Amino acid sequence: MTSKKGHVEFIVNPKSGAILKKRTARKFESHLRDKGWEVLVRRTKSMVHVCELATKAATDADCEVV
Repeated sequence: MTSKKGHVEFIVNPKSGAILKKRTARKFESHLRDKGWEVLVRRTKSMVHVCELATKAATDADCEVV
């Protein structure tokens, strides 16, 4: 399903958290897709990188949620 809402930028730190947290993140992503959102998953490489990703997403007119 293609969303008419725009998309969600889902920023994830792949080195953070236990298995349960990673499973929860996958379930959240799946839930958003089930609700019709286009989800773009961005994996961070550093603290600077997460700031860059968040800034880019926040200034993207098609991005509805970061």
